[in-house]
Amino acid sequence: MSPPGGSWLVLGKYLLFQLPSWAVVGALAWGARGWLGLPDWAAVGLLGALMVKDAVLFPFVRHAYAVEMRDAAAHLVGARGRVERSDARETWVRVGPELWRARPVGGGGALAPGTRVEVVSLEGFTLRVRPESGERAET
Repeated sequence: MSPPGGSWLVLGKYLLFQLPSWAVVGALAWGARGWLGLPDWAAVGLLGALMVKDAVLFPFVRHAYAVEMRDAAAHLVGARGRVERSDARETWVRVGPELWRARPVGGGGALAPGTRVEVVSLEGFTLRVRPESGERAET
């Protein structure tokens, strides 16, 4: 059975992030028993209240612990862009707000500025692109 609205992995990640605060509060509560004469029930209650607070907050923050990292290639492959600058040596393509160095797939001619392209792959920091259907490379 999984926790409501989340997976065991997300719950485990959340609990691992809470452990240090529980350890610190537990140590302080234990020390307060001797130094301040805090009753045992109050020390245990303090730690219990912290744990209850974390349990109540979990449904509100679980989405932050469920984030999956994707690599840049997964984000860029299939994206559409427009050629900004192009000459015999290099081509620069704008994909969203970012400007990337690019090379046409298949070694065709240079791509004219303004040509709409689709990202086929990523090689290091260089995009491999092809003109969208209906667009043509210069020869």
